[in-house]
Amino acid sequence: MISTHLLRCQHSDAHMMIDRLLMLLDGCERTDNAAQISKQLAKLTQLMRVHFAQEDHWLYPSLMASADPEVVEAASSFHREMGELWEQYEAFVRGWSTLSAIVLRFDRFKVDCVAVFAAIEDRCARENELLFPLADAAGQARFAA
Repeated sequence: MISTHLLRCQHSDAHMMIDRLLMLLDGCERTDNAAQISKQLAKLTQLMRVHFAQEDHWLYPSLMASADPEVVEAASSFHREMGELWEQYEAFVRGWSTLSAIVLRFDRFKVDCVAVFAAIEDRCARENELLFPLADAAGQARFAA
């Protein structure tokens, strides 16, 4: 069983990677830091793919099997949103998958980064505050029964 502790740690790691990316983007010109940005984006993508898979295969199914309708509704809502965020992130990654794409359209890349990173950070914060406490409580209730 994957604990929410692991998922929370992944959120923290993603936040640090996003901060690093935004720092690299801040004030740099088209070729400054582009290779570092590309590498950092690849690391973030790897983390996000693992994280989304863990949520999709463990967290949501276990919460949607809960006897508590409030837990089921929250998990279902987050799961629907996750699909939308995942599609948005994958489109972002496909569009910016090469160093040359980043360099040639750097200003657009920056705008896209800010939008997708804000969506990820918002999602992580809401999961930490709303969904993971429900998962923790459901796990404790299961062990108490």
